[in-house]
Amino acid sequence: MSADNWRICPKCLENVSTGRSVAIEKAKASYGTVPLEDFQKAMDKAKALPQEPDDTLREDYELGVDEDGVFFVNYSCSCHYCGFSFKFKTTQKALQ
Repeated sequence: MSADNWRICPKCLENVSTGRSVAIEKAKASYGTVPLEDFQKAMDKAKALPQEPDDTLREDYELGVDEDGVFFVNYSCSCHYCGFSFKFKTTQKALQ
């Protein structure tokens, strides 16, 4: 079964941004305490980390009005990479 949509996972984006920042700060902190070549390698490696993850968030959704006149929304998303997931479901009587 295919997904309704794929997009960037907010948790993965947070993890990538934090991981890259931490790696750059760690490399900067090593300046002057390690050989220049090692410092440059660490900076290059940190800067090469991705700034944005791939589309790993699967979204599935359904909305409409059923034969009883009830409006419904079903939404779920999950990321197979980091394990993030979210579900939302609501109904409301459309016929008064």
